[in-house]
Amino acid sequence: MESNAVVSGSFSELKSVKTRNVVQMVVEVPIERAEAIVSMFGYPGQNEIPVAVALMNTPPNLSAGHAGDRGKQSTPARGLDGVDASPQGVQSRTFSDMPRAQQAGILCDDYEFADFADERALNRQKVFNEPIPQDAVDAVRTWCGVKSRSELNEGRAAPVWDALVLEFRQWQTERRYS
Repeated sequence: MESNAVVSGSFSELKSVKTRNVVQMVVEVPIERAEAIVSMFGYPGQNEIPVAVALMNTPPNLSAGHAGDRGKQSTPARGLDGVDASPQGVQSRTFSDMPRAQQAGILCDDYEFADFADERALNRQKVFNEPIPQDAVDAVRTWCGVKSRSELNEGRAAPVWDALVLEFRQWQTERRYS
């Protein structure tokens, strides 16, 4: 592989594309690298561009699950030129460390959460004769009793949101492994 075809970034999201039976892996790269990426790989259009992805560092939360990695210190990601290739200023947080409003913003953009919301809304409509929400955002507001997702961060809506996320995670697990 040629050294001018390597880009480092941060794996930030995984999206399900059910219509094509694939997932999309989102890798965030500093905006300053956009032109270099396009010059290296071209711009995706009608034709897909084959690439490979490799883990540069093992995050602490992953290494705990692998006996061979326990106790190892993670080292900074290095590019082929030996320079630190980690995106500068990027602080990663786990989903549970994010404010609930931010969690809702992320999940409401997720196709799988939208499917969950649709299914849940249809079930609730049958049982409770509730109106069916227009989209995932509307569903979250309705189910949590808020007008704005920012209200999820505290008060009565916070535990309702937490329970909704737990229900979604259980739904995901059942769907994937049944």
